[in-house]
Amino acid sequence: VAWVLTALFSTPVWTQSLELNLGDKSVEIGFQAPTGWGASGRSQFDGGMLFRDNNPEDYTLAGFGIEVVGDAGLSAPGLQFGVSIKGFYGSLSQIDVGAIAIGGLLRFAPEAMPRVYFQITGRYAPNVVTFNDGENMRFTDMRIGYEILPEAEIYLGYRNAEVELESGVEETIDESGFLGLRILF
Repeated sequence: VAWVLTALFSTPVWTQSLELNLGDKSVEIGFQAPTGWGASGRSQFDGGMLFRDNNPEDYTLAGFGIEVVGDAGLSAPGLQFGVSIKGFYGSLSQIDVGAIAIGGLLRFAPEAMPRVYFQITGRYAPNVVTFNDGENMRFTDMRIGYEILPEAEIYLGYRNAEVELESGVEETIDESGFLGLRILF
């Protein structure tokens, strides 16, 4: 945990955005930073950590990957698509799981209300790229947000993160609503 927080807060020049969202029993901190690869400037590093208070044992899930996001085209103003590859490692009580997931993102900001946005993100890791005690992992994140300043957004969302274990049991890493703040640099 300490190395993630150190990396997040010791490199403000490198970081493009920081976000924090809080659920009833969970907290997630994340960052995005440009990769510097390619001429389009659309690729970015995406990382973070999710912590869930799951009595009697806590759950922690860390992830780091690459994401590419861009406009859908002239015929769909305000619509953006994204794709990603992200590695995860989690500690769920006495169970350790890891995965390499592929994902997609859809973000829409209506022309009539450009400060409002709707976003859905999904990621999936099948058995072949899920390891330790896991068989597969699934993540969904939906949110509605509002740009309160050019450098700050607030949002409400819902997250569902699950892993199927080798034993056949499905374990919920987190399923909750949350309130979040994203600061852009």
